[in-house]
Amino acid sequence: MPQDKELFRFREDLSYVLLDLETEGLNLKFTRPFSVACIVVENKKIVKEFDLFPFIKDLNVCSGAAKATRFNYAEYKAKSTDAMECYKIIREYIYNPKYYIVGQNIIFYDQYILRNFEDYLGIKGDFSYIDRVYDTLALGRAFNLGLKFPTNKEDILSWEYKLCGYRKKGLKANNMSMAKQFDIPYDEGGAHGAIYDCRLSNEIFKKLYNSFDVF
Repeated sequence: MPQDKELFRFREDLSYVLLDLETEGLNLKFTRPFSVACIVVENKKIVKEFDLFPFIKDLNVCSGAAKATRFNYAEYKAKSTDAMECYKIIREYIYNPKYYIVGQNIIFYDQYILRNFEDYLGIKGDFSYIDRVYDTLALGRAFNLGLKFPTNKEDILSWEYKLCGYRKKGLKANNMSMAKQFDIPYDEGGAHGAIYDCRLSNEIFKKLYNSFDVF
């Protein structure tokens, strides 16, 4: 991760991208995204939003995913564009060390879906960006458990991994629960739409880094 130890809440130059992928299923080995959203924040201000629908020729959205995301194939096909062009847009930011990467459950889910997307496109990707990820699921759990943020950069990723895998009865840190906790308006009709989830994650992330010592 970048070595600047100034707390996020004090950094006027803070730059990051919000990432969310809606997918055809939950299989981490094969599932591909039909919707990819990316919001670019520079100097703490949103400067770009991308709401992308990469066309996957053999897309096979399972019934559970279709229900959760309100997927409609006709609408998807009408909005979809070339998958490679969609990928190139997000790659410009994901692999750029200037940006942190923020989202809900990226560590245990989205990073693998992105890799599947790269496989589908015949691209040799990697996980080099993962040490720049700030996962709002991990941060939310840490906040609700009263934990302190690691004091060393090299400890942050392993700390997040542990929290993403941590389970405790009554402990909630998904977007809906964190939005309610922070009094952020929550639209159930927009939830699980990639661009809506990115916008919501951004509001939650700002609350989190202003609430404890993220750097």
